Amino acid sequence: MVRVSCTEWRLWLIVVALLISITVLPGATSAQTTIIVDPPVVVPISTLTLSDIDFLRATTPKLVFSIGMRTSDRSTVHASLSLVLNIFLASGENFPRALYLETQLPPFTIAGSRTVTNLDLGKEIPARSEFNEVAKSRLKEIALPSGSVPPGRYEFVIDVRSNEAAVTLFDPDFEISITNPSAIELTLPLQGEEMSTPFPLFQWRYEGDARISIFEKLDTQGSLDDAASGVPVVSAVSGTQSYQYPSAGVRNLLPGKTYVWYVDGLAGTSGGTSVSHRSELRWFTLASEEGVAGAIPSALLDELELALPPKYQPIIRKLREDGFLVQEGFRYNGRITTKAELLRLLNRLRMNEDAIIGVTVE
Repeated sequence: MVRVSCTEWRLWLIVVALLISITVLPGATSAQTTIIVDPPVVVPISTLTLSDIDFLRATTPKLVFSIGMRTSDRSTVHASLSLVLNIFLASGENFPRALYLETQLPPFTIAGSRTVTNLDLGKEIPARSEFNEVAKSRLKEIALPSGSVPPGRYEFVIDVRSNEAAVTLFDPDFEISITNPSAIELTLPLQGEEMSTPFPLFQWRYEGDARISIFEKLDTQGSLDDAASGVPVVSAVSGTQSYQYPSAGVRNLLPGKTYVWYVDGLAGTSGGTSVSHRSELRWFTLASEEGVAGAIPSALLDELELALPPKYQPIIRKLREDGFLVQEGFRYNGRITTKAELLRLLNRLRMNEDAIIGVTVE
């Protein structure tokens, strides 16, 4: 049997109590600083260039996102940041970790709170980045003529760390959906269509707000571009892919006149700005009160000139100079045809110039 004296027992209790205090008290009394990362603020964007996402190598950098950070106790800590860009194209091609960026020493300071933008990376905050060459080459290959990256989801994964604090992330990751709404397809009126109403409906295909502009083509204007460089009879913004010519408040469309129209698509870009993407030029006429007789519309001569090989340009020039008149309408294979049918024929000839054997004026 082992006997323990009261003095030894008291000493043993003191040792046990000391061990408990060493184990428990620090956890109960310490308060570790936490970095709180707010959800990023992303500039409304539907178009990006390759330079816009290759932040460190951008020759004209634009604002894309900003991230707010703060410490839970308003203390000052030193932090580092890393960013991964994953790309999921609308075509089905995916490029995980297409871009990797990380800040370098010295670490940046969060003095109670701080906002970091993509413009700070590589400038105020030292950083390095690696752009996957396969992804970069593919993006360049399929980029639009404007230099914009192809449509898809561009996912940014952000990580903030510090040796002095635990990090709490409040959904700092974000993604940008690129649609590149630069392709505008005009649907109505058809090219060269003769409209019977002075209040035609204009329609087009485009995702987003658009501005339609309509111009009267004067007899002194030799091309559609000349007409479209003047003052429009109407210019209006629409978000519905259509525009009904109003019956009041604007200049009336006049019978027998030729009109030119186009649509500007308004797209948001990095930096909070917007750019416009212009459609092709189209023309239409408003039916004259006298019927089909009259001078050949100069816009129709433009289409005829485009459809015929260059060697026939003297004939077009003569038609313009002599002011030939349409007496009975347009004929094709012995029957009177509409302007729309004639234009479709000219489009076919434009695609197959070898089918044209000869052109004469009677």
